[in-house]
Amino acid sequence: MVVQITPQKFFHDNNVDDDIRSFVLCLDITQNAMLLRKYSIRNNFITPNGWRSNMISTVGLLSYFFIYHYTCNSFYKNKVFFESALGKYAALNKVVVFIVFSIHVFSNMLHSKNNVTAITKLQNIRRVAKYLNNDLKQLIRLNWICLLFYIIFLITIEIALIYCLKSYAFFIILCHYVAISFEVGIIYFVCLARLLRHLMANWILKCKYYSEYSNFKICCDNINNSRFWNKLFKAYCDIIDSYQSLKKTATVSVSKILLD
Repeated sequence: MVVQITPQKFFHDNNVDDDIRSFVLCLDITQNAMLLRKYSIRNNFITPNGWRSNMISTVGLLSYFFIYHYTCNSFYKNKVFFESALGKYAALNKVVVFIVFSIHVFSNMLHSKNNVTAITKLQNIRRVAKYLNNDLKQLIRLNWICLLFYIIFLITIEIALIYCLKSYAFFIILCHYVAISFEVGIIYFVCLARLLRHLMANWILKCKYYSEYSNFKICCDNINNSRFWNKLFKAYCDIIDSYQSLKKTATVSVSKILLD
């Protein structure tokens, strides 16, 4: 009897563990509030951005362009402002806002699947590398501390500028919105890269431990040899895929910093 085996298509596990969800929570809240969502997580299930989310980001971007353009034109009527350093900065920043910022927003839409892949791959690596919850909780606390410190620092600078330039307070807020969007995105990628580095270090330690004959002989009683090493090799492939996904999505933010 001939048995025909039909090929199966395997999909990534889109279920997100609570610890990984907590790791990206503070950064997701900040980016979602700025209409710069990278993906959607509901009931610990991660999916790429839908058309509604992309539509909201597009409408928000166009609304921001209109408000920024209207504000600049109202200030340009003042010749003193136009010839001042702040006026020249406004003219230069207009190019950044209308070109670079739009690329940044649309990259979140186009690379939404890459962002999902990075999260799911990181989760797969953690499951294989057995990264401890206590170590991950330390990174989660560090994420909150860094983000809160950045927000407090930014609010302090904002208040100081508004106090010195009271007439242009709204314009300063508009300019800082663009800077915040890029900087929060950079913090997001740095945090994920830090987690990836820790996971890779754990993966290396695990390979070294089980590669020793005495230790490997102990685990051979309960673990199939080829299956175990295939799992470790798959985790290595996930490390490479996660790094490539993060690199693709982070390129725009890094380019903005180089332009500045």
